[in-house]
Amino acid sequence: MTDRQRQNLMKSLDGHVFLDSEYQVVFESIRALFHSGPISAARLALHLNNRGFPDIDMERYFIAAGENSEPDERTNKTQA
Repeated sequence: MTDRQRQNLMKSLDGHVFLDSEYQVVFESIRALFHSGPISAARLALHLNNRGFPDIDMERYFIAAGENSEPDERTNKTQA
């Protein structure tokens, strides 16, 4: 995904309220970190911890190293 596509995605979700409050909190942190460079699990975890959410499972939001990230030939989507 290009930076432009990420920016458009962030803009499209600006007014969105997530039904799951965890997703809302994670999105708000990603949005806050977005303009200062790549978002790693460590940066996001630190930001969430500083906001008072230390127990959010980062594995839900990041593909573990070594997992298959090749596109699925049937769907053209990456496997997670």
